[in-house]
Amino acid sequence: MSKFLLLRIFLISFLLLPSYSVFGVRFFTQSYDEDQVIKQAFDNAYVDHPRIPKGLLEAISYSKTHIKHLRPTPESQSCMGIPAAYGVMGLVLDGKDYFRDNLKLVAELSGVSEQQIMSDPADNIRAYAAALEKLILEAELPTTAPLEDYDQFIMALSELPARSELHNDFAMNSFLYELFGFINDPNFQQQHDMPAYFINTRTYFGDNNYEILSANRLYSTDSTISDDKGNTYENSYRQAGPCYEFPGVLWVAADPSNYSSRNGTAITHLTIHTMQGTYAGAISWFQNPSANVSAHYCMRSSDGQVTQQVCEADKAWHVSNSNPYAVGIEHDGYVDDPSWYTDITYTTSAAMAIDIANEYGMPLLETYDGPGSTSVDPISDGCFSIKGHGHFPNQTHYDPGALWDWNRYYDLINPANTTNHTSCSGTLLDPGGAGNYSNNDRATHLIQPSGASSITLTFNSFELETNYDYLYVYDGDNHDAPLIATLNGNSLPSPITANSGSMYLDFRSDCGTTSPGWDADWTCSTTPSACSTPTNLSVSNLSPFFARLNWDAVPGASNYEVRIKWSLDASWTVYNTSSTSYDVTGLGSSSFYIWQVKASCGGNDGSYAASNFVTDMPTVINYIENTCSGSFQDSGGAQGNYRNNEDYVYTIAPVSATDVTISFNSFDIEANYDYLDIFDGPSA
Repeated sequence: MSKFLLLRIFLISFLLLPSYSVFGVRFFTQSYDEDQVIKQAFDNAYVDHPRIPKGLLEAISYSKTHIKHLRPTPESQSCMGIPAAYGVMGLVLDGKDYFRDNLKLVAELSGVSEQQIMSDPADNIRAYAAALEKLILEAELPTTAPLEDYDQFIMALSELPARSELHNDFAMNSFLYELFGFINDPNFQQQHDMPAYFINTRTYFGDNNYEILSANRLYSTDSTISDDKGNTYENSYRQAGPCYEFPGVLWVAADPSNYSSRNGTAITHLTIHTMQGTYAGAISWFQNPSANVSAHYCMRSSDGQVTQQVCEADKAWHVSNSNPYAVGIEHDGYVDDPSWYTDITYTTSAAMAIDIANEYGMPLLETYDGPGSTSVDPISDGCFSIKGHGHFPNQTHYDPGALWDWNRYYDLINPANTTNHTSCSGTLLDPGGAGNYSNNDRATHLIQPSGASSITLTFNSFELETNYDYLYVYDGDNHDAPLIATLNGNSLPSPITANSGSMYLDFRSDCGTTSPGWDADWTCSTTPSACSTPTNLSVSNLSPFFARLNWDAVPGASNYEVRIKWSLDASWTVYNTSSTSYDVTGLGSSSFYIWQVKASCGGNDGSYAASNFVTDMPTVINYIENTCSGSFQDSGGAQGNYRNNEDYVYTIAPVSATDVTISFNSFDIEANYDYLDIFDGPSA
């Protein structure tokens, strides 16, 4: 074989080695066989983990190792003491209490052993890809998200320290700046069969920090980083707070790895969440550097205590691609158990919603007020500023679910400013009067003439946006009364009569498309009804488990029908009594109930009067029930579970009873940990 032939074989072999082009410069890597293993491992990773954008793994690897499988030895340790990195992805096993031990994190997330990750290049890539995709899926990042939105996962798997300190923030952004440069480079894209990605790095980092990151010369002190043009680096990932942006909140900062800067995006929305866990657990989890999730506020259901963990100005990671413009409130509990949705949860959360909405100009009337759901149900960002996690686009979680009372929440945020009408006749117009009503309109009216036995509303014209704007009509003086008409569209309604002597109307329009509304006349009858409506409804003897419902006697009444339901129940529980009070048992604690009562007078039934109440929370106390029959339920009632750490006594002591018998219809308490002790007598 000639020397020429030998030389030519050498050159061909050399040219066959894979090379990687970065900004026009080509770099050659290790042996051809190992390169093939690495290339095949990357290809396999995208097949096994399709949520990872093509080419992202190679770009991360190149920024860390130039796509070489690192095998550090004692002789190859950094002379500066920088922690050793392993494998194609450059993972750190021992960060020396400064760098993060991201090799251990990748092993934990992927299920691949640390030894495999260190020794085998294919396992190194496989483990990193599995860990990366797990974070992507847990954060519910939509498949349509731009490549820069994967930054949070790349940072979570980085060995670089948390970014609360200025120079560490600069280091992390320097890494991202270089990484994005590789991703944007057409030669790199071509080399790795990548799409033509483009990340606008000036927009991502902001004009000021972009100038610093792209500068050739920088000047640093203990507290500043600047260039020779007068630009000064701004910490984009600061340790937030303490902020205390709602009165009375506690402050426990989330780990800086779990939130980021909004980069100037305006806050326009509020997200209502359910933790699927406990208050204490969420506070702790948000401090976990690898959690990759956070919310601005966490709330405890038992007493309404609130802990803030991210400043509102920062971007908490709670609602995937809607994070940049949304504030998030996490409520403890579970979506299938309404016992967590206590009265104080609703009232405190609504007060926070009002405070946040007013701060950022969110229209309070853009609060969602429809039914809850057990599936993801995206609704318009443009029409609803305050809504649930499952209402935002591209989500996989549907919290707060079907058992969150959105209508009640809406009313707490938008208390009715009712116009009262006391004349026996008159005209009722929509809020627009002679013109169209407005978007995001709400108007409530109470027609309640003195001495009226009935009221009839007759429409002269009617036109509301079909399927979006509604007029609700109730036979009574509030919206707990029977709903007798739900009006929508442009068909002229037939006359509507309220036989209680009161008529309550509630009009709501959405954010877009207005219509002429309505013109209606009302008249009243003062002829005494055969059986009038009960008045002065009240509740006494209220506890977590029962309530005494009271009303004034109706002349001529021989009997009263009482019906009651938990606010989200579709059906009523009905009782009959000849008294002007009724003891309702078997209620759930801290729950919102609606009740109605009507009289029966010699075969003629009157109309319902309506009211509502909220039961108490259970405390360490003796609850005494004196009725001779009734229902006994745990504190969760018929809808939910009992709570943790309950300890109370429920004494059933009917007057003059000789014995008491309890018959269980259902029974399910935690075996060997939770107990119901029953004693034959008045005490334990």
